[in-house]
Order: sequence, then C-alpha cells, then structure tokens
Amino acid sequence: MVADHQGRERQGGISRFVADMLERDAVKLPRRQFLHLAAGAAALTAVSRIASAQAYPTRPVRIIVGFAAGGGYDIIARLIGQWLSERLGQPFVIENRPGAATNIATQVVVNAAPDGYTLLLIGPTNTINTTFYRNLHFDFIRKVNASSPGVGSISHLALELFKMMAGVKLAHVPFGGNGPALTALLGGQVEVSVASLPSSIESIRTGKLHGLAVTTAMRAEALGGS
Repeated sequence: MVADHQGRERQGGISRFVADMLERDAVKLPRRQFLHLAAGAAALTAVSRIASAQAYPTRPVRIIVGFAAGGGYDIIARLIGQWLSERLGQPFVIENRPGAATNIATQVVVNAAPDGYTLLLIGPTNTINTTFYRNLHFDFIRKVNASSPGVGSISHLALELFKMMAGVKLAHVPFGGNGPALTALLGGQVEVSVASLPSSIESIRTGKLHGLAVTTAMRAEALGGS
C-alpha cells in the first residue's frame, strides 16, 4: 500500500493508528497473516526508511490514548501494547493524553514524525468529533485512493482481501497496468498502491517508494534490507 507525499500531510498522524479495538477484535489477526494480505510490494512514499517492514520497530513505540489511565481505552491500549511487545520485541509505551474529547491526543500524533513510532488508539469518539468540531487539523473520514493494474487483477484481489481482513476503507482506482498505477502513486494522484515486485523494486531500491510487505510467507530476497 502507498501514500503520496501530500497524502502524508493531509492524513497527518491518522495513518499511524491502532485500529479501534472496541468494535472489532483485530488484535487477534496473526502478524504473518496480516502481512500476507498486502501486495507483492507495498510502497509508501516520503516515509523514513527507519520504519521498514524488516527492521520495525528498532526502538520503543508510543501508543497515545485520549483518556485518563484506568478507563476502558487505557486498559485496551495496555493489552494491545503487551501483545505487540511480546511479538515484536520492543516496548510499546502507553501515554495518556486526556482532554478535548480525545482531540489533544490526536493532535500529538498528528504532530509526531511519520515514522510509525507514535500510534493512536481510536474509537467512536474520534469519528463523532468530526461532526462537532469544524476546525480540526486532521481528518478521520478522508477517502484514501488505492491504485491497481486493473479490475480483476491479482493486485486488485489482494487489495480487496486486505480491506476485508483489516477492516479499512480504500477507494479502488484501476489503471491499465502496473506502470500507470505506480506512476499515479509517484505523482501523488493516489495514496495507496498494490504492485508487483518486478514493477516496483527499482523505485523501492532508490528510495522513491517504501516497501512495506510482501504476500509470500518469506521475505523477498531481492529486496535485501529494504
């Protein structure tokens, strides 16, 4: 999957979030199964290479909670943090930032570096806030466009499977091949793309795109430490 350089600014910290565990039990999705759902090479532009799929995380990760310690959100965040710490080998530190109906916590994440080390636990309150506050500096309901080589292609099916399993909403934008789909990504016309490894590997190696995951059980040797 991919996000353009402007999409990072518009989306801000919203792309760095822990899924709403109050309404779905996504935490039980095995990490390997999750990675298998992404396309041959998922790519994210203008994001630090520190957070590559093969190295992340290399240091402690913060999970920001918009409510005080001891409440339901806090308990859920700590359970998620413990689960992630046990599986990824790095501490996931819970940081409570209550106030303004979670907007303070959200703004902390929006202002953080887009490197995957500051996460946000979200829930219904965050969505409700979009109807109450007119001047928010973030957008939870913004549509994210995802390109593929075409309707019915393997990449399209992988995208739809990812959407179904991860519970995310992406607007599919079909193109006439991997080349045009990646060109749209590099040009900022779409935020996300599912691409084959041969078509995207050179852009990943040169840093134009950031490879996040592959659909195979093993890492792609061709990508090395990318």
